[in-house]
Amino acid sequence: ALRDVSLEQLEAHRDELSDVVLRRCRFIIQEDQRVLDLAGALETGDGDGVRRLMAASYAGARDLYEISAPAMEAMIDAMTSAPGVIGARQAGAGFGGCMVAIVAREATPDFAAAVAARYRAHTGIDAVIYPVNASDGAGLSAM
Repeated sequence: ALRDVSLEQLEAHRDELSDVVLRRCRFIIQEDQRVLDLAGALETGDGDGVRRLMAASYAGARDLYEISAPAMEAMIDAMTSAPGVIGARQAGAGFGGCMVAIVAREATPDFAAAVAARYRAHTGIDAVIYPVNASDGAGLSAM
């Protein structure tokens, strides 16, 4: 699996891959490391690290995996310039899909209003924003 391949190993075999496949593989390998780094940044409260890693994730998906669209560019611009944002990126498969942002709890209403207004101004589209709270995720429970 690509999660077991280092960037050095990928580069050693670059001549065996098309440019497109090389870029896609590079993104996946780098993204795997970003996920691990993001977990650490979240655990330690490193907001600058979260911001940097989420921005790098978005840029990698756009530039290496080539999954972006003008509407997504407008949304990332709206989210990263809104009050209270800690970090933002796309989620899912891209191509105009879902975006996610980590926002300071107290800034959520102002963030949502600013994103909706800026996105509408740039695209003419009304954004649908779902504020949620992080949870521990799925787990086993006894009945």
